[in-house]
Amino acid sequence: MYTRTRTLVSCSAMSLAINLARVRKAKGLSQVALAKKAQVSQQLISRLESNVDQTTKKLPQIARALGVHVYDLDPNFMPDAGDLNSEVIEEQEERELLSLFRQVPDHAQKTVLDILRNSPKPEDKSKP
Repeated sequence: MYTRTRTLVSCSAMSLAINLARVRKAKGLSQVALAKKAQVSQQLISRLESNVDQTTKKLPQIARALGVHVYDLDPNFMPDAGDLNSEVIEEQEERELLSLFRQVPDHAQKTVLDILRNSPKPEDKSKP
């Protein structure tokens, strides 16, 4: 399950460094503990938090270890074309869906939710 954090930076080049440190500390993890949980080196965590490295293809596994979306750590994260996998694509689609839903006026959000709740599910072929 993913959780959202409220104090995230989204615009500056330092956003990954700041967000990673904030989320890690909010979860009560040391760099060593996070590295172990994410199966990466502590040096990588340190380099990301100090902005020596500004991204890594291991960012999705670090985000998973923290229980957040990769975009909560780096809103500008773009996986290498060869590294695109269904999980990253799903996260991008979820993010887009949520963004679009937030643009719907409040009074219409209930209608949108009702439509989605009542739409046929892949395993439910009986509804039109």
